[in-house]
Order: sequence, then C-alpha cells, then structure tokens
Amino acid sequence: MAILKKVSVVIPSNKPLNQITEISYKFIVQQTYRNIELLIYLNGINKKERKLVINYLEKLNIYNHKIICFYSKKTITPGLARLKLINESSGEYIIFIDADDIPDINLISYKMNFANKENSDIVCSSANIFSNIKEYKYEKMKIRSYFIKLMFLTLFRKSFLPLTINLMPNSGTLVKKNLSNKSIFENYPNYKHEDFIFYLSLIHNIKTISIIEKPLISYYVSRKTMTGNKFLSRIWHAKAISYYKKIPLFYSILLTLFGFLFFQPLIFLFDNARLFFMKSDTKNNKFSFLFKD
Repeated sequence: MAILKKVSVVIPSNKPLNQITEISYKFIVQQTYRNIELLIYLNGINKKERKLVINYLEKLNIYNHKIICFYSKKTITPGLARLKLINESSGEYIIFIDADDIPDINLISYKMNFANKENSDIVCSSANIFSNIKEYKYEKMKIRSYFIKLMFLTLFRKSFLPLTINLMPNSGTLVKKNLSNKSIFENYPNYKHEDFIFYLSLIHNIKTISIIEKPLISYYVSRKTMTGNKFLSRIWHAKAISYYKKIPLFYSILLTLFGFLFFQPLIFLFDNARLFFMKSDTKNNKFSFLFKD
C-alpha cells in the first residue's frame, strides 16, 4: 500500500463557534484523507470561546487527525497567522481553508488524487458562493468557476493581466511545497490581500496548475466583509498591487480599474460562452495547465 503524502491544513480563524463555523470546523476536521495535520491559529476571541472551539474539534475528530492549535487574545492578521502556521507545518502540501468557508468532506482526497496523477504544483477547484446560512442549507448557491481564469493566467502569466484581478482562489487550494518555492512560503506576506500577493509570487516558481470543476468548497461572501464590499475590495486590491510592484498607487488604481471594467467582464463572457457550448457536465471535468518558460 502506497504511503500517503502529508497535507498541512492551515486555518487562520478569529471566529468563535456559530452557525457557519460549526459546519466549517466539522467538515475540516472530518476530511476523509488519512494523512493530514490541522494547524489552526485562533485569535481575537476570549479563552472560553477558544476552549469551545478546541473541544468541538476534538469531539468531531473521528479520524484522529493531528490538531495543532495556537492562540492569541489579540486579533492577528490572516497573513501573520498563516505565516506562523506554515512555519510550524510538516506536510509536503499546504491547503489553506478559512473558518467561514465550508469544504467538501472529500476536498483533500479529491485534490491529492489529482495532484499525484498530474504531478501538479497547485490544484484549484470551482466553488459555491453563499451570503447566509439559508442559501447554504437549501443549496441556493451560485457556482464560481476558475477554468477561464486559470487559462488566462497560463497564457498571460508574464504580462500585466494577472495584476489586474485575482485569478486564483485561496481557500481550498492545494499547493505543493518544494525547493523552488520554499522562500515564498517562508516569507508569506503580512499585508491586506496577502493571498493575492502570495500567488503572484508563486506562479513564477511552478510548472503545472490544475483545476477540478466540481465545486469542492463553499465560500461565505457577505457585503459586511472586505471581500464582499466591491468598492472597498478594489481599493484593497489596488494597494496590494502598489505594495507588490513598488509602484505609485495611482498606477495600481488604473490597473485595478482595467481589470474591473474590461478584463473581468471578458472572463465572464468567456465563462458563459463556454458553459453554453459545452455538451458535457462540466462538474466532472479536470484539467491541467502547463506553464511555459
């Protein structure tokens, strides 16, 4: 029997138990893949809330996954939390999962099977989007596809286009650790929209990226959050470009506007055209893209 490669599940969380996190924590700790370690950084909650989360995880840990927990009463930025957990991880692969996103119970199994088959450096998937718990429970969610985005990323990796919008999902994405990207993990950015900056650096140090079109994770997106507020998220994105490229904010705002007003609608058009003309069920599709030097 082949030895399963270890996967480190990185979970920054400043959220106590609630209707969404209870489901999220349950499906994280009950992943069917049998060689994972869960690294969680609880912060911004009190000690009683921390204890409730830990007890909940341990109670539901039916596969006896290793759980490593860090705690800070003070709120820690997601970038700093992820950096701490990455440095403490021992897996050959890293998968980031946010505590208010809900993974398929086979998320890691599906992605590791495909990563091994295709020798993929990164494995993404489609996702469901919900803004409240009723949409999730009654399956009234919208599907967010990343096939066209990854296709554009592959074609235009060395151009300015990957700067203009976020082409890759973060939560639920599986990433292989190797010597070529070791320094990128060790210097995980502590900045707003740090996941966007991280992947911008990472795409220049990988050879293969794969996509499973089955929605394997459900993203909680609310207008109350920075991600859900379209105006504030654009400003957030522009500042990240300015930080990453060391360019004036004025130029990064222009890039962001180009992405929002032109590139994103173009992707939307290609996505809908693809779904219209494809005869098969796209949920069963799996693709790998090879980056060319």
